[in-house]
Amino acid sequence: DHNTKVLNKVQRQAYQLDMSLFNCCGIRVGWSSVIAIIPVQVYVLDAFMAFMVLRTCQEVQGGLPKGVQAKVIFNSCYAGRDVNIIMDFGVGLVPLIGDIADVLFRANTRNAMVLKEYLYEKAKK
Repeated sequence: DHNTKVLNKVQRQAYQLDMSLFNCCGIRVGWSSVIAIIPVQVYVLDAFMAFMVLRTCQEVQGGLPKGVQAKVIFNSCYAGRDVNIIMDFGVGLVPLIGDIADVLFRANTRNAMVLKEYLYEKAKK
């Protein structure tokens, strides 16, 4: 079904950005973390790639509700657990700490989980 294809695409994008390159001390590292080593301008590129994942999420049948989009962008509705794209961008601006946080936070993977939860709830109805 179409939504399953969209979810699979989002999961592949998230894997490429968050975990695809190598394993360091048991932690998977992807393109998003590697390019984060380069100073400030690259954080704009990283945020752009994260918004590409959001755009793919929006391809689900019937579109992605504004509340789910807000979870992906800000995720303030998730009991303070994470703030995904905005958090990833903001923390990423802090040298070294931001790079480590980027590896551990995995905003794109979290966004794929938000989409998966949404599609699961939608399928239950």
